[in-house]
Amino acid sequence: MGEVRAAPQPKMARRTVSQRGLEGRLDEQFENKHWVDTGCDFHPSCLTCPLVVCRYDLAGGLEAVRDLERRLLVRKLRARGATAQDIAGQVGCSTRTVWRLLDGFGRATVIPPPVLERAVAAMARVAQDEVDRLLSEVAKDHGVTVAAVKSPLRRTNLVAARDDAVRRMRYGLGMKLMAIARALNKRDHSTIIHSLRKGEG
Repeated sequence: MGEVRAAPQPKMARRTVSQRGLEGRLDEQFENKHWVDTGCDFHPSCLTCPLVVCRYDLAGGLEAVRDLERRLLVRKLRARGATAQDIAGQVGCSTRTVWRLLDGFGRATVIPPPVLERAVAAMARVAQDEVDRLLSEVAKDHGVTVAAVKSPLRRTNLVAARDDAVRRMRYGLGMKLMAIARALNKRDHSTIIHSLRKGEG
């Protein structure tokens, strides 16, 4: 008997990439959706919410976010040189609680690493108006202008004012090296490190 062969199937018309990408997906594109920022019962808008992370990112909800903010604030104040008594007064807890938070104890909340990274970044962020105020104070103390402090000029009085601003931003505001460099219109943080080392010497 002869070999049985399957009947040839008709070829499907090849669709272009644009057809495959858009077919049946128009409703999923961002520009075709109407997004409404309704917030939650804590704050009416997600985009302007004062919390360091969203309450729905942690299993404990708003209480867990508040606890995380307190722990990060305690560590931030301690890094700026505040005593346990000062921290307790600002945070509104006992000195024993401050030491427990600094030692890593406290409420046992499981925090996903990405959420913790966002919270740390939010707590470390310094408001621009705070930086502007500090630069204005430094410029006034040294008898120069803020524009001159940010300029690349290397006159002695400007270098002294710039070094003073670097130390105040680093130890007073707790700013990161790259953030200080951006505030002073520097390309990288190597100049900032040099200024800090001069002050230590």
